Amino acid sequence: MIRMEPIDEKSPHLQAVKRLWRANSDWLGFYPEGAFLDRARRREILVALDGQICSGYLLYYKTERRKVRLTHLCVEESHRSQGLARRLVDSLRNLTRDYLGIGLYCRRDFSTWSAWPKLGFVALAEKRGRGEDGGELTYFWMSNLRASLLGAPRPHEDERVDVVLDANVFFDLDDPGRNGAEESQGIVADWLRPLIRPCITDEVFNEIQRQEDRTRRSERLRAAKRFDSLECATEDFQSAEAQIRALVGDPRNARDEADIRQVARAVASKAAIFVTRDEALLGHAGVVYSKYGLSLVRPAELVGRFEELRNEPAYQHERLAGTSIDKSRMSRPSECLISAFQDSTGVEKKWQLEQRLNAYLSAPDKYNCFLVADASSSPERRSPLALYVVERASEHVINVPLFRLAASVRTTRAANTLFRTLLAGIVEHACRSQTKAVMFGETLTDPAWMEPLRDSGFFPVGPAWAKLSLRMAAPPDRISLAIRSALADAGLECKELAEVADLLADDSIRGDPLAAWEAEHLLWPAKLLDCGIPSYIVPIRPGWASDLFDSGLADGRLWGADADLALNPESVYYRSARNGPSRPFGRILWYVSQVKRDPETMRIRACSRLADVVVGSAKDLYREFRRLGVYGWGDVLKTADGDPEGRIMAMRFDDNELFPKPLKWDDFQGILDRHGKRTNIQSPVEIPEPALVDLYRRGLGIE
Repeated sequence: MIRMEPIDEKSPHLQAVKRLWRANSDWLGFYPEGAFLDRARRREILVALDGQICSGYLLYYKTERRKVRLTHLCVEESHRSQGLARRLVDSLRNLTRDYLGIGLYCRRDFSTWSAWPKLGFVALAEKRGRGEDGGELTYFWMSNLRASLLGAPRPHEDERVDVVLDANVFFDLDDPGRNGAEESQGIVADWLRPLIRPCITDEVFNEIQRQEDRTRRSERLRAAKRFDSLECATEDFQSAEAQIRALVGDPRNARDEADIRQVARAVASKAAIFVTRDEALLGHAGVVYSKYGLSLVRPAELVGRFEELRNEPAYQHERLAGTSIDKSRMSRPSECLISAFQDSTGVEKKWQLEQRLNAYLSAPDKYNCFLVADASSSPERRSPLALYVVERASEHVINVPLFRLAASVRTTRAANTLFRTLLAGIVEHACRSQTKAVMFGETLTDPAWMEPLRDSGFFPVGPAWAKLSLRMAAPPDRISLAIRSALADAGLECKELAEVADLLADDSIRGDPLAAWEAEHLLWPAKLLDCGIPSYIVPIRPGWASDLFDSGLADGRLWGADADLALNPESVYYRSARNGPSRPFGRILWYVSQVKRDPETMRIRACSRLADVVVGSAKDLYREFRRLGVYGWGDVLKTADGDPEGRIMAMRFDDNELFPKPLKWDDFQGILDRHGKRTNIQSPVEIPEPALVDLYRRGLGIE
């Protein structure tokens, strides 16, 4: 009898999986040894065992958007046409039932293309392949949701991330017969092609010129011109080169010199991923990432850890962690501020921006103009970071007619992080002021802002973006009515929000906790009741609470005392792998554990959305979530009792709400007792939803 079983890196079946891959690599594509190990460590290889014989396998990875990407599905020839592929897919669906669905790319000219619809997948989109043959790739999707909020999730028009190839990797792709070149071939596998844009820096052309053979030089130059080349200003390159030389030490030879220039050009061009096989260079990966946010990885690491690497540029909290940021009201626009915030596309003149600001500043009863600056320097030398205007457009609507990031921030990895942080603060401000909608009306928006706006529950309304601010906890049919009422009161017509209201009015969502949880995220801070979304109380030490979300405890140590700046849009909390949440999604009430002589502890102080729960080694989890900042390696290692391979738990969370009235121990224990729950909160504990509602309302001061 054939059984399905996930395996880890110690499994005796891993070698059989690799043998099966080798026998079918012509259509599966190259997959490096190290990438197999990475997937096995995460238990993301599922095997079909006929006794002790591996007769098929499925290799996949999970994304932070709660989707599953299927990379390989392979059945041994003698077991084909026996329904084994379907059983592997069904087993994967069962293992990942708490995810939105399964997606994959497949070449249209492969014989396996026609199998995916038979297995229940739907072809949603296609892309021209970027290999030399230009083969077309189809994106297939299988949903796990009973109700789809916004239709099936399609791949972005261009969801690729830039990956800079070191000269040695470029030469590997140009000449696969080179010694050690096999590892680099995984970069051009069909499944990865739609997701990355392999790039080179201009330094590759210098490396090519070191080739003595003229014919070979010409061939490599032609090959190099087929890649996109990232450009950077000479001044930025020279500055980065000097800094990196100081970090890694003086070069020992011409090759080391070239390596420093390669990395410097990648840093200066704001790249996020640099792929190399140079061990000496990889030895400096930690310090380069810490200083510049540039990930230096082997080709196998790119393939095996692709999802976490692609997410690093999107939100790198450590790019701003430790920076003293101050938000203040503006009184008048100075020449230097106008220069710092003028639109970079050239559409806007300085006098136009000055005119707009003066108009806002002259009507303080209607507009509030805020300047966000780095307060670590003296007051007269503070660096401006962001400028935005909040307008009370009506009784029910707050509008943001102007939002700018300073020129010094726009092209850095801090830009997305700062935008998301300030956006979270604006939404929280709207909730506190009891308005029903937030409009993001800045017309000169950066294209990179579209994704954070959508992730935060904003929907396009004409040229602007709108988000409802419904601070209520109710069943889905009542939330549906509240959406329609809020749209009417705010005078907004939004087709997508109307569709969400329709879906919430359908009783089937009560039986689909994952779909309800997705809807709750889009409608934050609303809470959808009676849908089976799990709720937990999670203990956290005061020091971590202050850094992760609680400005009331922070005492100016991270973002300062301003609550709008304390709301990290996304964070991770590490704890023991024992006794975690029963499901990897839900809601969290944060209980700040006791510290002697601190009256603010032993209280429930905040509510968050539980976005994921991952268990793994301290080393792997720190590597995966280091972009979220706050925790250093020493802190994570301590959680694992000093063992880098020790297994711990990472709880990723977002949608934070701080309680203006934190609940004291006796008060919340009394509420829990009324709902039949007794706990000393030594570890995460699941609580009934009615108990969560009572605690949530009490924390917000809603009786």
